[in-house]
Amino acid sequence: MRNQIKENFNLYICGKHEREKFFDKKITHILYLEDPEEKKSHPFQFYGYSKQICFYDSEEESKNGSPTEYNVLTIINFIKFCLNMSKHGQVNLLISCLAGVSRSTAAGLIAIAIANEGRNYNLELSWEKLTLVRDGAWPNLLILKYADKILNYQEKFLEYTEIQKQAIAQAKSVWLPN
Repeated sequence: MRNQIKENFNLYICGKHEREKFFDKKITHILYLEDPEEKKSHPFQFYGYSKQICFYDSEEESKNGSPTEYNVLTIINFIKFCLNMSKHGQVNLLISCLAGVSRSTAAGLIAIAIANEGRNYNLELSWEKLTLVRDGAWPNLLILKYADKILNYQEKFLEYTEIQKQAIAQAKSVWLPN
């Protein structure tokens, strides 16, 4: 199953304008990664757990409104909460940002990695799973930099994501005319 990350835990990633499409997925938890001026609004009648974390999709640490280490710690804690809940029943987590490409895919990659810690953890497999969950993933590097630090991954997120982005860009340059 393309969205199953582990037993009782499914992951969905989307942009703000795609949220309605997930009504039939029986979403139990939503993580909103939104611009600071956004007001939280549920895309459908939702009575589950949700968390809104507000910051811009920026990869510059010094830029006002960029993701902070605290924002990423909050993301990680919500993901761990969801994973813990999955021990007691089905969790269908929807992670959403404006376009569903950068902030949400960074959080999705973190969720996949945390879910698979201790089970022959392999970031390459996490990336493969991420691309199955969300085509066109382009994770925010600043979010992953902080996740590396918090999770003590020795910059593996950052390193491997840069390699993947280079490979994607190179593949696109081969197929796209100048």
